Amino acid sequence: MSFERTFKLFLYMMMLSGLAAVMAGGGAALPAAVLFAFVLIVSWFLDTEKIRRALPAWTPGGLALASVLFSLVDCVWFSRPLPVSLIHLLMFLAAVVLLTSSSDRDCLWLCLISFGWMAAASVLSADLAFALCLVSFLFAAVGALVLFEMRRSCEHARRRGRISLLLAAHLPTGNSGFFARFPAGKITLLVLGMTGTVLLLSIPLFLVLPRISPGTYRRPHGRTQLVSGFSDEVELGEIGTIKESETVAMKIRLNEPPSKLPLTLKWRGIALDSYDGHSWRRSKKARQEIVAGRSFFKLEAYTRGPGLLFQTVFLEALSTDVIFAANRVLAFSSDLGSLERDAYGGYFTMPHAGARIRYSAVSDITPLDARLIPAEQTPYPAEAGSVCLQVPELDPRIAGLAVQITAAERHPFMKAQALERYLRREYRYSLRLRGPAGSADPLAAFLFEFREGHCEYFATAMAVMLRQIGIPSRLVNGFRVGEYSTLGDMWVVRQSDAHSWVEAYFKPYGWLEFDPTPTEPRPVRTGLARLVSAALDALDVWWWDGVVSYDIWKQSAMVGAASSWANRQLARAETWASAVHRRGLAVASKMQASPLLTTLAGALLALLSAAALARLVRPRWPSTLRRKLDRRLHAHFRPAIILSFYEEALELLEARGFQRGRSQTPLEFARALRDHPAGDALMELTRIYNRARFGGSFTTGDRPRAEALLATLRALLS
Repeated sequence: MSFERTFKLFLYMMMLSGLAAVMAGGGAALPAAVLFAFVLIVSWFLDTEKIRRALPAWTPGGLALASVLFSLVDCVWFSRPLPVSLIHLLMFLAAVVLLTSSSDRDCLWLCLISFGWMAAASVLSADLAFALCLVSFLFAAVGALVLFEMRRSCEHARRRGRISLLLAAHLPTGNSGFFARFPAGKITLLVLGMTGTVLLLSIPLFLVLPRISPGTYRRPHGRTQLVSGFSDEVELGEIGTIKESETVAMKIRLNEPPSKLPLTLKWRGIALDSYDGHSWRRSKKARQEIVAGRSFFKLEAYTRGPGLLFQTVFLEALSTDVIFAANRVLAFSSDLGSLERDAYGGYFTMPHAGARIRYSAVSDITPLDARLIPAEQTPYPAEAGSVCLQVPELDPRIAGLAVQITAAERHPFMKAQALERYLRREYRYSLRLRGPAGSADPLAAFLFEFREGHCEYFATAMAVMLRQIGIPSRLVNGFRVGEYSTLGDMWVVRQSDAHSWVEAYFKPYGWLEFDPTPTEPRPVRTGLARLVSAALDALDVWWWDGVVSYDIWKQSAMVGAASSWANRQLARAETWASAVHRRGLAVASKMQASPLLTTLAGALLALLSAAALARLVRPRWPSTLRRKLDRRLHAHFRPAIILSFYEEALELLEARGFQRGRSQTPLEFARALRDHPAGDALMELTRIYNRARFGGSFTTGDRPRAEALLATLRALLS
């Protein structure tokens, strides 16, 4: 590939990376991006210099002014946000420059526009897609700027007459003639190495630069996930609309491995207590604000047992202010900013439709002991006995079915378990509803006609039948535990994991979970798809938690860990030094007991002292001794011997102030000293050295001749 095409490829890759980053952040309309991509492809094949010469001189300036006017129309008429209008303006300007590019200044403008796109994308988003675009942009920018400087420098030198084209008759016109056979592959590898070096050198700076605020994470504009089923009123069947989506809703890291988690673990969201036959709602909408402590929101004063589950939740940008955690939350981390609680144990934070949030939670998942539940439950507290026992006018067969299922049980808790088992066993799970959602009584249609449905129908059926036998109940919407990712050591919860279940009131525990829905079939994915998905999820959480959310607290923890490691290493070094000292004392005591060892140690010390003194008196004696040993050891290897002669000659000259420059060849150095009395001897010795080392040609007379020339140099330089 020629130089011009390589440079153009890096420049276009730089622009595509910036455009992709803007698109990932939702900062540009899709038609505008498609149109610009078309212009980019077309400009690759056009002779833009010819187009520029054919156009009037005022054309670029006029088009730039028109683009500014179009940007104002885009902002006002099409109601685009100002950042989006500015990005569209940059697209229009870049398209004009691409189609009329004729100079280095135009290339520089394209680089600046690409950088402007990346700067805008960094404000709109900082997710994994932005990170990948940033790495691609950095690679392309390094390559484009390196080649741009090469082209500019060569053209500048040619104009000043410092260089000329040796094969001008056989090369194409223009700057590409300087690089007719351009090593594009090697340059690409060089740029890749430079990019990697830049990234590696930036890591220490990223870790040690002071942080003045907590880490934040912005989600792309316009990518909010619309999640139903988590509002004050939910239509029966509404949660089924999100279960068909495989979009990730959150990722959760736990302190316990999957084998130690309860099979019924779920992420609780919102509870609804009032049912009118078609929809569920909350009868009490008031919320209580929770005041944060130093680093967490404290919710409970005691635990039921030792079963504590620590959760770190990475919640995507959702169209709900509900936050999710395992049931019976003891505390939330204060990085939520604000926290509210309703009368049904649901927790809410600030709306985050445009941002991901990260928080931690501690839940008490200690298993209950059914033997502690008394048979006599009444009277119920106000929160359980008022609305949670009310039943609208429904098909009377529902009450009869509830009595029939629980007739064999006497204990209220056993009755609830009987209802749960019956619904699991006698009905089928399905997202393809053939009629219950549109029926006059959807619950009766589910129970007596179609006998299949999704989780909301199962939960509604159990909640209503519990009330009809006198047990307070309510419906809860949340998510199943999700799919475990071994690569990221986390649970990936998708919208298809959205779930409804039942909470019933039993003393002394309060509200207990029941799940009457049969096992839901999960979509089948290939092993490769699971591996790729797990790798992307793990990388996304690492980027989110380790890079974007890196704040002053994590920096302090890192400094503390580094300090602890340094203290441990220092303690090990002190222990090792003490052991060496003790061993030295033991050896010294043995030497004192042995006159022979004392004599040998004294002789060795005297020899070392004499060598040090000789080194001070004659600094070059070690190299002289080394050369003599080399000449004796390599007596039959003539190139090595002649090399030692030449090195000694250089040392003699250097001692007299004649030092060979790093850029000088041996012959250039010898020619520089041709006027010196020792110049002829040095020139002849250099020729013998070059023949022996580089030509592989030497005769039996080369060694004695080299020794004689070296002796002459000593005499002339003494």
